[in-house]
Parts: sequence; C-alpha cells; structure tokens
Amino acid sequence: MNTYFDSAKKAYKNQDYKTCISHCIEILSQDERDFKAWKLCAFCLWEIGENLKAIEYLEHSLCIFEDDILAWVSLAEMYRKTHQPQKSIEILSRFIPSACADLYFNLARAYTDIENFSQAIKYYKEVLIISPNDVEAMYNLGNQFLRIKDIKNAKEIFEKASDLGHKDSKINLASIYCDMFEEQKALEIYRSLKKSTSENAHFYFNYANALKYALNFRESKKMYKKAISMTIDPAFLVNYAYLILSLGEYQEGFMSYQGRLLFENILPMGVDKKRVLLPFDREIGQKNILIYHEQGFGDTLMFSRFIDKLISLGKNVQILPQPELVSLFCDRWGERVKKHHREITSYDIAFSIPSLPYVLGEGLFELNLCNKVSPLCLKEINKIGVFFTSVSNSKDSMQRSIPPEKLLECLKRFEIYSLQPEGTAINVCKKFDAIDLSSKITDFKSTLKYLKKLDLLITIDSAIAHLAGSYGIPTIVLLPKRYDWRWGKLGQSNFKDGLFVGVRSNWYHCVIGIAQEENGDWNKVLEILKNFLNGAYNV
Repeated sequence: MNTYFDSAKKAYKNQDYKTCISHCIEILSQDERDFKAWKLCAFCLWEIGENLKAIEYLEHSLCIFEDDILAWVSLAEMYRKTHQPQKSIEILSRFIPSACADLYFNLARAYTDIENFSQAIKYYKEVLIISPNDVEAMYNLGNQFLRIKDIKNAKEIFEKASDLGHKDSKINLASIYCDMFEEQKALEIYRSLKKSTSENAHFYFNYANALKYALNFRESKKMYKKAISMTIDPAFLVNYAYLILSLGEYQEGFMSYQGRLLFENILPMGVDKKRVLLPFDREIGQKNILIYHEQGFGDTLMFSRFIDKLISLGKNVQILPQPELVSLFCDRWGERVKKHHREITSYDIAFSIPSLPYVLGEGLFELNLCNKVSPLCLKEINKIGVFFTSVSNSKDSMQRSIPPEKLLECLKRFEIYSLQPEGTAINVCKKFDAIDLSSKITDFKSTLKYLKKLDLLITIDSAIAHLAGSYGIPTIVLLPKRYDWRWGKLGQSNFKDGLFVGVRSNWYHCVIGIAQEENGDWNKVLEILKNFLNGAYNV
C-alpha cells in the first residue's frame, strides 16, 4: 500500500495526474476508507478540470477523517473557485480561531469575492499575526485597503512588502507614489524593475504615466509606445493621445484618440450601431452622415468647431447633441440639429463629434474657433460670472472644485453672478452680495445669454469654460496641478521671467488658466487671481 501511495505522490509531483489517479484507485480497491487516497485523487481531478468530482471526492475523504484541517481548507478553496464563496466562508468559519495561516488567507479571499472588504482586511491581518513576513498576504491586504480608499494603510503595507522584495507590491507602491504626486519615488521603483518586468505592458503604461507627471515627456512617449507595441489596450492609446495632444502633436494625437472607441461604447438612442464608422476608418465619401454626442458637454462643445468644415465639404449632415445643447446648436446649424432621435432621417454612416478631426484628416488643426481674440482687459472688468463646483462625485470632479467662499473672497469689489445651475447657497450669496442666476439657466443657450452680458468668467475646469472659450468670452479657468490635456502641456508656469502668463491652450485664445503649483493648494491660485484682478499683472 505504501508503495502505491508513494508512486501516486511521485506522479502527482510530476503532474502526471492520470497515473496518480490510477494508483489511488488501486489503493482504494484494497481499502476504500483510505482517506489520503481519496484526497490525493480529489486534487488530481481538480488539476484536470473535473471540479465537481474533485469536490465530491474530497468531501468523501473528510467523511472518513474529519480532523484533516488542511483538507477542509482545500475544500473551501475549491468551493470559492467554483463561484461559491459563501459556502467557502461557512466551512472555514467553523475552525476559527486557528493557528493555520492558510485558513485565514483563503477566508480573506472568499470575503473579497463577496466584496466584504472589511472582513477580508480582518483575516489578512490574522495571517500576518501567524506569519509576519507573508508577502502575498501583505500584497492582498494592501489591495483591500486600496478598495476602501485607505491609501495611508495601503502605502504602509506595500512599503513593508516591497522591503521584503515583493515585486507586485513595488509596482502598486509606485502607483500610489504617483497618485500622491511623489513622481520621483515612483520613477525610482520603475527604473529598478525595468529589466525584470520587460514583458509587462501595464508596467510600461504606468511607467509612462509617472514620466508624464514628472514632465519628462520625451521618455513618457517612448514608454507609452512600448506598452502599445506589446498590447493594443484602449487605455494605452487614449493616455498616449492625451499626452501628445497636450504637446500640440495633433495628427498622431487624434489618431490615437480614436482608441477610446475600442472601449465598450454606449451609443445615444437612435444611432444604428451597424452604420457607425469603425474606430480607425475615415472614409466618408459622398454619403449622408449623422454625427452624435459622446462623453461630456465640454467634449461636444470643443469638438463642434469642426462641424462647419464637414458641412463645407458638401456633406448632408445631421447633428445629434445632448438635449441641453440642442437650442444652442440650433441657433448655429438650424434644421441639421435633431432635438430627438425620432427626428433623425435616413443616413449612411455615423460617427461621434469628438472623432471629427480624425475623420476630416490632415491640415485641419487650426483649433481656435474665434476669429477675434478677446483679451482680458482689467479696466473693462466689472461684471464677473463664477462657476466653482462640479456636482459629480468623482475624484477628479472633487479635485477640480473650489469652496465658493474662498473664490468669492477674492472678488469683493466686483458684481458677481453665480452660474451654478443647481444654485448657490442663500447665505453665501448674501455674504458676498452675489446674484444667483440658477433660476434663469435652463440649458447652454440660456447660460450663453448671460455669459455675453458679463465682462469675465472665472470658472473651474467644467463645460462652461468650453462654452465661454468657444464663443470668445474672456475667461480665467482655475486648474488643479495635473490639469486636463485640453489646457495644454502639463507643467506650464503661471509666470515667465517674472511676468504673469498663465496656462495657455491652443483650443481657446480668450482663456487663461491659473494652475495649482502644489497639489490641492487653491490658496496660491486665488492669491494670483486676486493680484491679477487688482492690476498687479498685465497679460
């Protein structure tokens, strides 16, 4: 019997699972209660994909000898891997407390599967009590902290695992450093791992992001290209596009920007998917065309400057913008604009408005819509419109928003008009003698009506900045440190040779940006704004 079992174990070790099963069957033919043979046979069945039978055999082993704790741990893991995490939890919970690190490790994984991250964290910590240097437990624990956005604890645990040589923890730590604006620390890690992760496309993508934020654009481009050469991932293409578009490399930039269409794309109602142009197709010929909105209001506004060129080519064009933009677009393009998808008539091909520059091709990169540049002339500024908060709960939106009291404190000597569509708190308006226009704003057309009555718009990065910029209205846009690609190359200084120049974008000549010098520091931005409005700087 021992000879058969030794042969079975040797076959299992050599991954010769069928031979191992044959030996186990021979053992069981002589002693059907040999729980070790049942267990080893179960493991072989699992390896060859006979999952349900493997579970059955392992359960039978445990019926014979129920005190085999490691077999229970294995059974629970089989249930977890067959999409039954709750069953796994039920089994493992019976044996708590335990001195078995694997039990707590697998219990934590099961809780992760049902997205109970607090319990997962609890049990990964138990693993580390038993086995303090278990780097896989550290890595998984760090990931749980990331899921609940506990960056501080995630950073600490990844640092510990990194010190013990865990490569994936180093990669995650580099990403955290990058998010915390500690780009040089991130780059130090990426450089140290470059040789050992030469086949990992996502590594080069993250490396490229860190280089971009460190303002090393040349090397960033190389790393993006390296990642794209390994895997055609839409995230790689889009982020590469953001970089080179911000640098003014429009031809290649708009082509890479088409990579966004490789993501699962939800079309507006009424758009026939079968007629939508393929991402890298630009052949439109003499066909009837539908162009439709994609992404946000700002995207529709900024890319709408190319619509006239499409129409000038003699194309029969229908336009489907977001409902909030319909009235504004009707004033410009009349009956071509469709208020509702039911108004759309027959068409041959369709593509989104942000795809216009790519589809229309080379030689189309005069971006500024306005024929007349509208300078910011201080002596003419009296009425100022403000927009300070994005209502979205996304991390980016919160980082872009400014507390209204902070902004309005800089504007006490001006007539202030709030353009927040959701309204501004009565006490805030009263304190700063601001006029709330929310009751008069119903869409972008009505917003534009009031913008035209103002001398200046001061806004965060939001759609209203694109509206004002598109119609030549003098605008100051207040930007986070890592501002969007639309506002130009990252790292532009607010001052040059002691003179205020602001952040400038090729998209809008009537817009000046003031960007954070340190992440999250609006105080310096507002100090520059106040000095500018008080005549301390010239533009």
